[in-house]
Amino acid sequence: MLSVKNLSVKLNHFKVLDNLSFDVKNNEFIAIFGQNGCGKTTLLKSIAGIIEYGGIILINSKKPKDSKIGFVFQSYSDSLLPWKTIIDNVAFPLEIKGIETEKRHKIVKDFLRGTILEEFLDYYPYQISGGMQQLTNITRAIIFDPEILLLDEPFSSLDEESKTQVYSELLKFLKHRKVTTILVTHNYREAETLAKRI
Repeated sequence: MLSVKNLSVKLNHFKVLDNLSFDVKNNEFIAIFGQNGCGKTTLLKSIAGIIEYGGIILINSKKPKDSKIGFVFQSYSDSLLPWKTIIDNVAFPLEIKGIETEKRHKIVKDFLRGTILEEFLDYYPYQISGGMQQLTNITRAIIFDPEILLLDEPFSSLDEESKTQVYSELLKFLKHRKVTTILVTHNYREAETLAKRI
């Protein structure tokens, strides 16, 4: 599904990644575990095609720029559109695709049925907790059926109780809509809890 071969990345003449190779199977959930500053986010940005890199990255035999990629960043509050309700934040990728309002709202409601976000669809981001804001980001990244989901330390700003709740909801989402997932983290317990392979 994902094939990374001889990946190298330089930032400001500093070699962040050097000759890295690995494969990820279809619908597999893996964690990239390592200390701060070791190049985890750089790796995700390379897979997403956001930064220049040397080597080969293929997602279902296509280059990143030709693939459907969901990306969830660390800063949940900066990633949401404050003037849109939760349902419209989640539905935003469907809006971009030209799906009419009633249909995209139905897709979101069906997807979030039985989750903690179900009762907060008409709220605005500032009215819900950090954990629920990050769940909104994660749902938005999954709702348009990406080929791969990239999670860049999305739980690092959450307290332990919120993390546990978000972990549970994320796994529900991925059971409902299977997608190959890569989680970047420096928290070994998190990697062990969520990923099938580290």
